[in-house]
Amino acid sequence: MPSSALILSNVLGAIGAVVGGTVGYFLFGWIATQGYYGLMIPGGLLGFGCGLLARHKSEARGVLCGAAALVLGLFSEYRNFPFTRDDSLDYFVRHMGDLRPLTWVMLVVGALIAYYLGRTPGRFQSVVD
Repeated sequence: MPSSALILSNVLGAIGAVVGGTVGYFLFGWIATQGYYGLMIPGGLLGFGCGLLARHKSEARGVLCGAAALVLGLFSEYRNFPFTRDDSLDYFVRHMGDLRPLTWVMLVVGALIAYYLGRTPGRFQSVVD
């Protein structure tokens, strides 16, 4: 694959990740207002958007999607369920160890989904290795 095509593929993947992550962030917030908890959604949609638009397989892109999904998931948790003692971001970061085990499970699942979907091209496109 020519380098210009790789660059275009990665840019498209990044655009897809931003759009998917944004949709996932707002969808998670809406679902939370309905009384449900789906913290893997922001990360999963980030990876889905990236993989949907990317045109080549890339392990590095998958790792970046997984890391971005973890950060997005933590930010989504902070914005929707801040600690009651102090709702500042600084306090949240210093007390991440106090998050419930289910929160960590969903964060990791979202990051793994983002890794898997972000590293592979969309199913409707030809795979070029």
